[in-house]
Amino acid sequence: MRGRRRTPGAGRVYRWSFYGTTFYGGANGYGTVFKISLSGALATLHSLDGTDGGQPNPLLQGADGNFYGTTEHGGANLYGTVFKVTPSGALTTLYRFCSQRGCADGELPITALVQATDRNFYGTTQLGGANVYGTVFKITPGGTLTTLYNFCSRSSCKDGSFPYSGLVQSTDGNFYGTTYEGGAQGGGTAFKITPSGTLTTLYSFCSKVGVRTAKNPMRAWFRTPTESSTGRPPEVGPANMAQFSGCLWVSARSWKRSRPSAGRSTGQDPGDQSERRDQRHV
Repeated sequence: MRGRRRTPGAGRVYRWSFYGTTFYGGANGYGTVFKISLSGALATLHSLDGTDGGQPNPLLQGADGNFYGTTEHGGANLYGTVFKVTPSGALTTLYRFCSQRGCADGELPITALVQATDRNFYGTTQLGGANVYGTVFKITPGGTLTTLYNFCSRSSCKDGSFPYSGLVQSTDGNFYGTTYEGGAQGGGTAFKITPSGTLTTLYSFCSKVGVRTAKNPMRAWFRTPTESSTGRPPEVGPANMAQFSGCLWVSARSWKRSRPSAGRSTGQDPGDQSERRDQRHV
């Protein structure tokens, strides 16, 4: 995430700063929010301490100039938070997941937020919700959270489960994302969801019998430059792509081979995560 400030009296010269997070480290070991200049001068803006969250995900700069994000762990209930942080590093916790009985509001978000055209923020939790298989949520800049969808609401989780990816809002106003498992064949789904929470499964991975196809998407979609509502090329990076075991799916227009993913680091090895998912299926 970057911001810029025009230097007075210097014509069209800008000073750029980049903002980001570290998953671990900092003064308390729970991760940091940092700023770094083009010349490499880094400033730690905030060190998380567990009570205000731990293991922060990527940031999003809101329309108000502040940065918004989620933490995978920490907070009063230990299952993650939504936070706001100013460019100077003042952090405010907007919401603590698992505040509702049985974590009906979701738990353990692992992706960045997206700010929609209505100025609210939208995101996913990988677990929790009414069916414990993850949620899509909306949260206002003031911290009021609404669960829009609970995955595995359909028989055999045909609507998907474990939404490890974040969301992207398209020019049609709807949001698009993926789930790691579920769908007609259990290999994950690509879905569309309206701002009011109506979900449509667009594709179930592993649908072609006898054909080796991609499965288990783990990252969000991204829009091509022609699909950008701002007229600017979209920000594209590892967190904006849909990553599968053995391949990388970016859009219907292009593809690129890659090595199988070893799993996302969350302080546990991939086997631990698989064991946790298996426990959720019991």
